[in-house]
Amino acid sequence: MNNLKIIRKLYGATQDEVALSIGVSRVTIAKWEGEFSSPTDAHLKKMAVFYGIDAPYFFEQPIDDETRRTLKENGQTAREERRRDGRKRRDIDDLAVLMAPVTFDDAMGQYQLALKLLTAHAVEGTIGDLRTICELHDRMGNVLHNMLEQRLAEEDAAAQNKGIPLFELLDGE
Repeated sequence: MNNLKIIRKLYGATQDEVALSIGVSRVTIAKWEGEFSSPTDAHLKKMAVFYGIDAPYFFEQPIDDETRRTLKENGQTAREERRRDGRKRRDIDDLAVLMAPVTFDDAMGQYQLALKLLTAHAVEGTIGDLRTICELHDRMGNVLHNMLEQRLAEEDAAAQNKGIPLFELLDGE
């Protein structure tokens, strides 16, 4: 199952926009969508951030109605934000900068700073702005929570296997 093109179309992005946001070429996106090659785990995580959905929807999970709605809303929100701000800089460009090689500790520091700035300036935002920020915060929190649950499950499974080689597990020994 390959949902990459469907997801991109529901979001309303071009191959160029997705490519720019995650640091690959448009041709690479076309190859992934055409199943000529596959994205790395790092690229899947970047696309999950870009679209605001969980990575399993790209290849493992069918797209349900709620995810369709989320993709359309996230894409619409991004387009409205660009129009409303009238910025010359685009969200796609901002995300490309954010996705540049950076350590987890650096990203955590930038995240904490961004939260402090948003909180300090929240009184200047409209109710709609505050609602949008809260929704984005909740969605990204869900993505991070799902990553945490997956990592905990992987560690638990590894601990239960106690280092038994994979071929022995597959042979039932």
